[in-house]
Amino acid sequence: MPSVRTRTGMKTLITGDVIGRWVVDHCISPGIPRLYMAYEFDDENTKALLTTLSLEGTEQLRREASVLRALAHPAVPELIDFGVSNEHGLAWMATKEFDAETLQDRLLAGPILWKEACALFHQLAKGLRHAHEHSIVHRDVSPVKILLDRKGHAQVVGFEAAMDESELSQLAEVQMGPLGYLAPEVITKGRRAGPRADLYALGVVLYEALTGRPAFPAALMDGRADPLERMLDWKARSEPLRPSGDLPDWLKNLVEKATHPDPSERLPDMDAFVGWLDAARGFWEPLARPERPVEADVAPPPIVMAAPSLGAPAHPLPDPVPVTRVMPLAYFTAASLGVALGVVFSIVVILVVELPALG
Repeated sequence: MPSVRTRTGMKTLITGDVIGRWVVDHCISPGIPRLYMAYEFDDENTKALLTTLSLEGTEQLRREASVLRALAHPAVPELIDFGVSNEHGLAWMATKEFDAETLQDRLLAGPILWKEACALFHQLAKGLRHAHEHSIVHRDVSPVKILLDRKGHAQVVGFEAAMDESELSQLAEVQMGPLGYLAPEVITKGRRAGPRADLYALGVVLYEALTGRPAFPAALMDGRADPLERMLDWKARSEPLRPSGDLPDWLKNLVEKATHPDPSERLPDMDAFVGWLDAARGFWEPLARPERPVEADVAPPPIVMAAPSLGAPAHPLPDPVPVTRVMPLAYFTAASLGVALGVVFSIVVILVVELPALG
């Protein structure tokens, strides 16, 4: 058992800290909420991704845990544990191990190759589609909410702001997440964040992944106007995003259709985003990796159709007789000649032996 410790009154965890039944290994993302890799106190082989918020965010994290319980998809975290630590002043949630880095950190090294991006965003779009099929809107899709591991798997995390569509319908105004990824209709006062807002945000993130730069980098840098109004004005007047560079036209068109400022002109839903990538799969498939590890590369056993049992035989059955091949013409001719000579020989015997005896 490694050396571990518990610190009181701390809202930032470091390697070796114990919270609940988990020991912190290292920090993945220092954002809000913070993400850590951890392992179980009594079993180092049981690892988890730990999400923490201050105690003020307990209900928010509890809601996320409730959302994750309703979902089951490789691109969505699998809930393991949830708790509150007064010693650390934190609420925490443990999900199945996913040793990864955020897309935000990954992009520090530059844009992602487009084929790899297609494979990753195909997974992410299917994860969000799964959430939408359960009437759950993420509302906060951004590079810091996307995790990538070294095996080519991707997950969308950060469901602490997620809401059921029935809850959203009761709200007069919803504004969540970084402004650069919010759909224009969300920024507009009185509009709600529906599934197409998640679609818009994913398209903006895809644009950033392909180009290596944010789509709206300067909207918050203009201090002469309210950032929210400035962003709305910018997005409302902007054209749909279209990445430049050496990218296939169909991929540029996907980004463009996903990021149209008018939701009625946008792709209809996340299923359309997935379908677009499915239709072009032949172009990016060579770099696509499985969304979950293959269990085993073993052929399944053959299906045996059992006959009614008649009891065990007294002796082992003989090997089956092999099927005889069709004889060549020479063998057939020789066999025919042998038969003919046999008939002639029989006639001679009758004439020489049997007839005198009868006379």
